[in-house]
Amino acid sequence: MGEVLKVLKETKLGGGKFLIELNEPLAKGAPRIIHLQNDKFRMEMIEPEFLKIAGAVAYARKRFDDMKGWRAQ
Repeated sequence: MGEVLKVLKETKLGGGKFLIELNEPLAKGAPRIIHLQNDKFRMEMIEPEFLKIAGAVAYARKRFDDMKGWRAQ
């Protein structure tokens, strides 16, 4: 497993700590690794996959806010 380069986000979720970490790639020239994790769950993906998911979540949030007539915060 690659070494943690940076903790991108640390927050509380479900009464515990939730982390998003940026990690070194597994091999030279490979994409960096993102970990989404807490003490009960860990998900690993390459950086391009994370960016696609994050973009989809941001777009869904904007659409939801627009449908509800809420202003995005």
